[in-house]
Amino acid sequence: MLELDLVLSAFGERYLEALDATRLASLQALLERPDPELLDYVLGQGEPADAGERELVALMRGLNRSIAV
Repeated sequence: MLELDLVLSAFGERYLEALDATRLASLQALLERPDPELLDYVLGQGEPADAGERELVALMRGLNRSIAV
């Protein structure tokens, strides 16, 4: 999924080095989800139950707005 790849790449470039262990664990949990589910989160068509995952998805959504496919 091109859009998801672009968002995840931009997220990694911008935020990965600054994530603490808790946020890295939340990111790992997000990345273990099926691509269609994660894309729905990024597009605002769903929310993860976990607060840490919701925080990361919010950052991804902000990046998604700035990416033109």
